[in-house]
This record gives sequence, structure tokens and C-alpha cells, in this order.
Amino acid sequence: MAETIKAVKGFNQDMTCTPTKNIKFQYEEGKTYEEENANVCNEGFHACELPIDVFRYYPPVKSVYHEAEMSGAFDKTENDKTCSSKIKIGAKISIAGIIKASIDIIRNRAEKESSSSSGDYGNAASSGYKGNAASSGDYGNAASSGYKGNAASSGDYGNAASSGNCGNAASSGYCGSAKAEHKNACAIAWGPESKARGVIGSHLVLAEWESNGGKYWKEETWTFVGAKMVRVDGEKIKENTWYGLRNGNVIEIKED
Repeated sequence: MAETIKAVKGFNQDMTCTPTKNIKFQYEEGKTYEEENANVCNEGFHACELPIDVFRYYPPVKSVYHEAEMSGAFDKTENDKTCSSKIKIGAKISIAGIIKASIDIIRNRAEKESSSSSGDYGNAASSGYKGNAASSGDYGNAASSGYKGNAASSGDYGNAASSGNCGNAASSGYCGSAKAEHKNACAIAWGPESKARGVIGSHLVLAEWESNGGKYWKEETWTFVGAKMVRVDGEKIKENTWYGLRNGNVIEIKED
């Protein structure tokens, strides 16, 4: 059976892309496109297997995103680029959907491929190339320092940190925190009352939830309100300063 890869593809707002040859290519939802070969940055169709990587090429302010199925011939590089000779453009996906899918992928990769911890106060660490670390217990910590390493913490009050180039850190539990310690990294604070911080050049993804009367992280006790992504520029968004999303605004979170 031929290999199929699920990915996310970014577009200009009119669903066009500008390939290396500077010729705009028009896409449509539901359509399938095919070329003879796949060659990264030269020929074929490009998309991101880790959805959040799409923001590096198509910023949220002026882009749209769709799910995609890649098949046929493939060409991949050591970074985040995947190219295929055939691609099917699926449904539109929101920024919130991209972040949620990314967190799920990071967590699953980490739990399968590398160090993992699921007990209360559990810790997981990975320092290798493309290493992953995951902690799903309450108060758990996950840290990754390798190139393109990912760290994910899903327990309440959990912490996630990634210091490697192009690494991602995601915390999806109640009052969780995420840190991006490299300019190309992204810290995702997805759980209720969560916070994130980063160094200059990194990005923070902040989510807001409304309580339905319960506490801690359970789907039925919180309603998703929205999310925003900001860049740590050292001025509007300060370096190594905690931020959260409250009442639709990105605010500084004071440390206890």
C-alpha cells in the first residue's frame, strides 16, 4: 500500500503559493495535484508534518491553512520540510486546530520514541538530536535540549521547556507553563490559566479557557475561548517574561 502522510499546508489568503520559480500556483480545497518528481524547494508540493512548523513559512496574520494528504514520491530534509509529488488539499484548519494537533503529535512522539513519565511529579528529559520528552503526570516536568527536540507536559501544573534549535515546548494542563529557550523555538501554553515565556526571536502561543465551574484540566469543566501567537521582540513582548491570554488580551503574568 502506498504511503500517505497527513500534514498541514499554508497558503496566501487567496490560497496561492509562490514556489521557488516565483510563479504563483492556485490551489482549491478538495482538489488533488500531481507532478512527476519531488525535490525539496525545486519540484513537488510542500507541507508540514508537524502542523505548527507551517507558521515559519506562512505567518498567521496573512495566511490560511488546510489539512493535506501527501503521497507518491517523497523528498525530506533534516529540517522540517517534506515534499511529495502528489497532494490532496483538505479542509481548512484554524490556528487553534493547528496548535492542538501539534500538541497531540509532540506528546505521542515523545511517549513512543523517547523518555516518558506518567506518574505524579514525574520528570522526563531528552538531550539528543531530535529528542523528545513527555510528562503526563500532575506537577510533571518535560525538557528537551537537542536540535529540533520537542517537550510536552499534559498534567496539571506541568512544565515544558525546549532549548534546542527549532524545538517546541507544549504544556496543555491546568496552570501549566512552557518555555522557549532558542530564537527558533516555540512555547505553547494551551491549558487553562497557563503561561509561556521565551527568548528574543522565539514565539509564544497562548490559549484562553472559560471555567464551567470545575477546576483543573477536564474537557467538560472548561470551554475554549481563543488563542493568539506572539513573537518575543524584547519591547512589546519582553524576553524571559511570563505571558498569558486573559479576556482576549496578552498580559504579563507575575511570578509568585
